[in-house]
Amino acid sequence: MEKCVSRLVYGVFKVNLIVGSLLALLIMILLNFSAGLAFLVGVLISSINFTTSGFITSRMFSQNKSSIVVFIGYIARLALVSIIAIYYAKEPLNLMLFITALVFHYISLVIYWFSKEKGSD
Repeated sequence: MEKCVSRLVYGVFKVNLIVGSLLALLIMILLNFSAGLAFLVGVLISSINFTTSGFITSRMFSQNKSSIVVFIGYIARLALVSIIAIYYAKEPLNLMLFITALVFHYISLVIYWFSKEKGSD
């Protein structure tokens, strides 16, 4: 199971960075640099959150660690996202793009799943 989780985390991380970077570049060209940077930071934070979550969950199940580790990791990741969101709250467009990038992670997950789907034959 650990190999499967590692492959999933790495694959989604790759899709997040590639597609997210291209979208951030497009936003920088169409809007402005700070808006594109806000989106890119959101993509990076969501990728790091997903990777950390996958690693912690995998270790917890493989080594029977206590659930307090998961709780502390969850609180730390939530605090990081909140602090960055507060920073971007000064400019509503940047905040919206940051939050959009956090949600974009789920789109990357679907893109990765479809790219690995072999068909139902």
